[in-house]
Amino acid sequence: MTATDDEEPAPTSGEDAMFRAMFGDLMAEARAGRLTQREFQAACMARMNAMPCNANDPRNPGGVDNSAAARDAMRVETDEVVAVLHKSRPDAPIPEISEESFAALNAIISLPPSNAPQRARWPRGIVLDSDPVATCKIIRDAEGTPAVCLAFDSEDCARVWCWKLNYDVFYGEGAGMPHIQNMDYQGFRLTENMNHFMNYFMQGYLVADPETGKLKLRDGADREGHFEDNQGAGPRLREMLSEWINRTIRRLTGEVVYQTNPETGPPGTHGPACGCPACLEAIAAAKGIAWSAAE
Repeated sequence: MTATDDEEPAPTSGEDAMFRAMFGDLMAEARAGRLTQREFQAACMARMNAMPCNANDPRNPGGVDNSAAARDAMRVETDEVVAVLHKSRPDAPIPEISEESFAALNAIISLPPSNAPQRARWPRGIVLDSDPVATCKIIRDAEGTPAVCLAFDSEDCARVWCWKLNYDVFYGEGAGMPHIQNMDYQGFRLTENMNHFMNYFMQGYLVADPETGKLKLRDGADREGHFEDNQGAGPRLREMLSEWINRTIRRLTGEVVYQTNPETGPPGTHGPACGCPACLEAIAAAKGIAWSAAE
């Protein structure tokens, strides 16, 4: 059995060099049809678990500690399906984050509702009554150490949310794999832009606007820099941090849809995950779904 359009696509050449260095041979096997998608994912995870923890070891280009001790150190006390994004530690404590700021974040991170052709691309075999909900919250470990986590109602919800994040909202990016609990899905990952966005939140840079209740960059934190591939002005593609934050929020809410990866071109390019009405209508037609962008 080989991978089909209904399953998660193997990472493409547009994803980061680190992933290709670690799993290029497995990607080639999957593309040749010698590995199913699930076999590809399982082989990747087995390789990651077997990698040495030394960041300087050439066999471990990511420098990630995949030991059982490292995974245990990230555990929290919960029965919920969660991804643990960051656990407080002396050199990287979690700042005081208000309930209002968590509410403002949670208002946007469940991602835009999927229409019929988008639902047709969800991972095979998963049927949900409604779009999955992601909730960011503080959960503590057995010793009381706080951690910032993403919680889901079920593993299927986590899988679909991950799919939407990677293939509908932030298509064409590299991704990081946080510690997960109470789910068997080993492919859960956050795209580069989502990782950066959550890091700004966890460091206290994103707060609730006291007037609107919406998430914003805190006062006095704006600066110029390069924050996203293919965005910004000048030879160094620089822009204000607030511009990137606001654009990312608009992507999370579905107001703006484009592909991140420079290899797929600037915003508006019609690539394999383009969300423009014409492309969605084409997907619907190919799947035999009665749907129109005018709905």
